Amino acid sequence: MLGTPSLRGRSVQVLSEAELDIIHETTLRTLSEVGVRFEDKEALSIFRKCPDAQVIGSLVQLQPKLIEQTIEKSPSHFQLHARNPKFTLSMGDDRVFYSGGYGATFVCDSENQLYRQATLADVRKYLILADAMENVHYQLMPFVPQDVPAAYAELYAMALQFNYTEKHIGISTPHSMFIGEILDIGKRVAGDLGVEGPVFSWGCVSNSPLGFPQDSLPKLIAASRAGIPFLIVSGAMAGTTAPVTLAGTLVVQNAEVLAGAALCQLVNPGTPVAYGTFSGGVDMRTGKWTAAGPEMALISGATSQLCKRYQIPFGYGTGGIADSQIPDVRAGLEKTLTTLFAAMCGVEMIHDGVSGLIGSAMAHCFEQLIIDNEMANLINRLLNGIEVNDETLAFDIIKSVGPGGNFLNKNHTAKNYKKELYISKLFSKESLLRWPESDLETTLAKARDQVKQILETHHPSPLPPETRVFIEATLEKITGTERKLFKRTG
Repeated sequence: MLGTPSLRGRSVQVLSEAELDIIHETTLRTLSEVGVRFEDKEALSIFRKCPDAQVIGSLVQLQPKLIEQTIEKSPSHFQLHARNPKFTLSMGDDRVFYSGGYGATFVCDSENQLYRQATLADVRKYLILADAMENVHYQLMPFVPQDVPAAYAELYAMALQFNYTEKHIGISTPHSMFIGEILDIGKRVAGDLGVEGPVFSWGCVSNSPLGFPQDSLPKLIAASRAGIPFLIVSGAMAGTTAPVTLAGTLVVQNAEVLAGAALCQLVNPGTPVAYGTFSGGVDMRTGKWTAAGPEMALISGATSQLCKRYQIPFGYGTGGIADSQIPDVRAGLEKTLTTLFAAMCGVEMIHDGVSGLIGSAMAHCFEQLIIDNEMANLINRLLNGIEVNDETLAFDIIKSVGPGGNFLNKNHTAKNYKKELYISKLFSKESLLRWPESDLETTLAKARDQVKQILETHHPSPLPPETRVFIEATLEKITGTERKLFKRTG
């Protein structure tokens, strides 16, 4: 069951309407007077055919008219189809969804506070756990497995994504090789399961400031031609790859995303495009990305406003990553800061929102994933707000109980308490006085128990045998190595 299909973000506003106007106008100036560099011959050829784009070497200057047309042609609504239709997501409806985690290379052993390199078995383990989390709506590639050749690691992880979750998946590939084979796999999965649309989405990350690397653009062009939902993601870093001022960072980010969206719409008008950002700040003492900083939260909130203005779905607003190296109090504080603020600002897809990511996204902790899911449950209750109607106002009950009475034994209480009062399955609410004698587990220990239980009892429906054979054969063709992938990790 989806955790938040009906939840809508609150109305926290980072920028005023006048400030949004200024950000947009400065973005248009940046695109037309400065331009964006596209390091790909086919992309440049496409822009040369557009009268509202000027190509100077690899630099493309985009006129306001082209950006207006891009916004107009980009769908305001589209679906992210899932293997199981009940997990299909409708983008552009002001809902709040959470994705799982992406791209870690280490696993945190929380019991011993040690790290080890991630393997394909860890990818499978994470996907099964996240498939069981009601608040993971969108499954990403959780790890780059380190026990297979690096050139093919993300392809093997992608294969496991298709098999070990019934939810929509976002795939990642490090370069633009094997595009045809990836599209064939996606088409085969959807066809064998009778799903009406692509069960995966793709994306690319800009090369800030104001550029797109060569490897990302063939993916963008191919996905657009195939009608695959595509995320244009900027990771502009205030003070290094963007101005240190957050308004300036927003301008760089916005220019990059709109330029990428323009290429999508020139290739295939109506391509489902989603806006993405992990832009934030850096620690000026070390130059390190601060994944859990308030700057990232503010940028995600402001980006949500821009997406609503453009009516482009916000498919990737980062939140839920901890810079803390272990699943501790600090990790909880950092994750809640960015995830709660994103939800209150109406970020549509909180990327890494229920992820278990710690160590600035370098590691996953399986127990932290369980805790993150509970954090999302609490946030969801806030988003649900207070329902006001005759039943909830309860005037007749108030009148019947009267001054000094008690509501505990009333049918109204029994009928409504589960909906109104959130009851945690993870956090203990025992009295402090009872704690020393009750032998109660810590939250981390309880999460560890849940990890074990889920892995023993939760079994996502696998792909049909013929589909799995096709995927393994395709990967063997690519890698030159026969690998019984699903047996190897299962």
